[in-house]
Amino acid sequence: MEVAISMFFAEEITATDEKLNYFSHEELGLICPHPKCRELVFHKPCIEGKRVPHFSHFKETGKNCKEERKGNTYSNEPSKDSQGREQSLEKFQTTFKDILDQAIINNPNQTISSINELKNCRLQGLSLVDRHKIDINSWLSWFKKERKLIEEIALSLIKNHNELSKIQGRILTYIVDYLCVPASEFILENILYYVFYLLNKNLSVNDDFQEVCSKIIELILYVSRSLTFDDFPSEAIGKHEILNLGTTLDEIGIKLEKEHQRIKNDPNSRGFGFHKFGLYFSGIYESRKEIQLQYISGKRKKNKKGKISYVESKGKFPQTLSVCWETDGIEHHLIFKHNSVIVATFSKLNNGSLQWQPLSGFNKLSRQIAIPTGCPYSPILSTSLEQFFLQWLMNQKFVERLSLNCRKLEYYPEVVKLLLLYMSYTAERAETELLGTDRPVSLDEVAKTYQSLISGLVKDNSRMKRIYETDSTFWSISR
Repeated sequence: MEVAISMFFAEEITATDEKLNYFSHEELGLICPHPKCRELVFHKPCIEGKRVPHFSHFKETGKNCKEERKGNTYSNEPSKDSQGREQSLEKFQTTFKDILDQAIINNPNQTISSINELKNCRLQGLSLVDRHKIDINSWLSWFKKERKLIEEIALSLIKNHNELSKIQGRILTYIVDYLCVPASEFILENILYYVFYLLNKNLSVNDDFQEVCSKIIELILYVSRSLTFDDFPSEAIGKHEILNLGTTLDEIGIKLEKEHQRIKNDPNSRGFGFHKFGLYFSGIYESRKEIQLQYISGKRKKNKKGKISYVESKGKFPQTLSVCWETDGIEHHLIFKHNSVIVATFSKLNNGSLQWQPLSGFNKLSRQIAIPTGCPYSPILSTSLEQFFLQWLMNQKFVERLSLNCRKLEYYPEVVKLLLLYMSYTAERAETELLGTDRPVSLDEVAKTYQSLISGLVKDNSRMKRIYETDSTFWSISR
């Protein structure tokens, strides 16, 4: 098969992804994309002239999977290759069990605080099963057969817990689904014993299935917090963060101005002609219309002590993000590019309205670790290409550099103003999406946020006010 699902990251992974290797199923939790299967799969890299990269089931799983039969053109070779992987499957199941155990222990509604306490509770649950002659096999069979109903119960519980992000909710639904596959039967059985202990009553297999199912999902509701690799942002950058950008710009401006005056007044700097410009001396002859970030794809690395770091992936070439201003003198466009390919356009049109045109895939869930080059930025972790741009543009080091370069006139003022207008529009768009309404983006609110960001940028600097003064005919927004 060409595609698998990462249940730990809640995203589709293609077999041609260069980050994959034989053991990616352990870190990503790779499962079959077919909704009636969802068993664990592993990645098989390309062997030139022999096979293309693809995903395959383990020897003992997915025997009746339509996805496997449809995509498997190597009927003999995968079976042989998967035989030596049963230990890897068992290792993953042990890890999966540990993740769920930790999720139960960390659940704020539970009183247990250790694995030993959880084991003792399970033993008491097992005693209840024996005492009340509960047919555990009937329960396990129900979970296998009613996966669609179980998914609906999970979605209902997620909807009622607003503290879970969309990504965390999706992770939970995939994990609940995987808990119901045959390979996870012993894990589900252990959780059932704990639930029986909690409910502590004679459970009828005819009446209480949904109650028990809801209880299991509630127990592992916060499972994404137990994933040690869940270090990507769980929430998209929203209005609150963007509004704070105005304050950040203000604080940076104050620091820059103090340093600027210090350099100008430093007697040791006299005699060097360019120092009369203070901090704002620029050696360029023409302002730029484009702002760029160069980076190399990175990976997560964990040392023996468990410390996490992010390093460049070997053999990767530098890549580029950029935003560029284009105009015909009437309409103004901010062009977003990834490796010189246009991926989105934000426009200020002739009639004063704003237009946002992302290309297909710009918002698609896709985790990225980027190690910036040639600049002091920290590694950037993002969950989509749009969030990658926003993480970059909201980065403290970028904002500091932007503020300084604005004062040095290294960028055309129109680039910066259009960029802040885009950020203001994004803030309101994010707020609208968060509320789940179909109402259009409020341009009045966009204008307020824009004025806040511009005010933060120019502060009380008369020169900056003159350069970035809002022209009513150019920046007026149609309401």
